[in-house]
Amino acid sequence: MVRSRHEKYMKLDICGGNTKIYKDFLNVDGRSGPQVDIVADIRKPLPFKDSEVEEILSVATLEHLIIDQANRLIKEFYRILKYGGTLSIGVPDMKKICESYINKTLPHTLLNQYIYGQLFETSIMEFDCHKSIYDFTVLKNMLEVAGFREITEVPYNYPMHRKDLMIKIICQKPYVQ
Repeated sequence: MVRSRHEKYMKLDICGGNTKIYKDFLNVDGRSGPQVDIVADIRKPLPFKDSEVEEILSVATLEHLIIDQANRLIKEFYRILKYGGTLSIGVPDMKKICESYINKTLPHTLLNQYIYGQLFETSIMEFDCHKSIYDFTVLKNMLEVAGFREITEVPYNYPMHRKDLMIKIICQKPYVQ
């Protein structure tokens, strides 16, 4: 699909739930809600055409998937991003979490939350728990395998989670294969 220079591409926030970080991003989530624009199961192909998205934001999402599902989702991100499009990912950082725990700046209860997720005895949602954990090296490898380039760790600046326990990575779908 060829777009005119005046036509805008979509921007997506994947699994933003009821926390819309940017107003100009469409919120794609597995559950409906007042801030959700599109309901979709991220474990399946996303309901977007190839190369029709300008930017994707994924904060606190990948850790709720098993590694194979996360790899498939990253490949979906690559598929729907336009050439030169940007992907921003924020996830708990295993290295920072372990260092904080060893240095006694992270209590055991919070360690459990960052590794296992927000678990409640009455929880029935399968995505309340964490199924995988990452650091820069692991995520960079997954992104490279999918085809992303210019993979960079930048300061975590999203409004949720402890910034010192999270990692933010920005990467790009290259203009040329």
